[in-house]
Amino acid sequence: MSEARRRRGDETRQRLMRAAEYLVAQNGIENVTVRAIIQEGKQKNESALQYHFKNRDGLLKAIYEDRNGQVLAARQQLLKPYLAGKLASLADICRLMVLPSFELARDDVGFRYYVRGFAPSIEQSSNPVRMFFDNTKGEGASLISNRLRELLGDIPDAILPLRLESMLRFTAMSMSHQAADKRGFQGLLGEQFIANLQDTIAGMLSAPVSPATTKLFAD
Repeated sequence: MSEARRRRGDETRQRLMRAAEYLVAQNGIENVTVRAIIQEGKQKNESALQYHFKNRDGLLKAIYEDRNGQVLAARQQLLKPYLAGKLASLADICRLMVLPSFELARDDVGFRYYVRGFAPSIEQSSNPVRMFFDNTKGEGASLISNRLRELLGDIPDAILPLRLESMLRFTAMSMSHQAADKRGFQGLLGEQFIANLQDTIAGMLSAPVSPATTKLFAD
């Protein structure tokens, strides 16, 4: 394959992915058709989508993998001082969880469309905890998991995973809602949002377990 043909193929692939992100952000995943993606991506027919992605589900999967790769790379940069030995506080851990997606959405309108349209799939996932740790490479995933367990030692083992799941669903919902505002990740409004989100999820994870809840999990 010639370099020019490969470049044209990459451009078509990107055009279709960005078109699908925009449409999903506007209408929801369930309401976006192949035909609409083809039209938004300025393609003549469905053959381009079929060639690059096979079908609509293949396209959506490619978008998810592409954007998650960006989140992973950004999170790995933030993790460097902690992997080198710096001890992470709970605030640091919460920052590692939410800041990569926030900064990408702040700097790239396409990523904001992705957050708006695809974050609900995390919120609705049967296992958002697994989704998060699958998207945090090796040592980083272990560091976050182990440090959370150290920091939240007073939270019973049966409760902490449930709290983490609720926190991730809440984060996905909050990020998607904020992305609906064109200025949601910009300037003071964006800084207020991400600071408050980090404080909120730290509180969700570390809130004392009530005697009534302890009894329910002890029975």
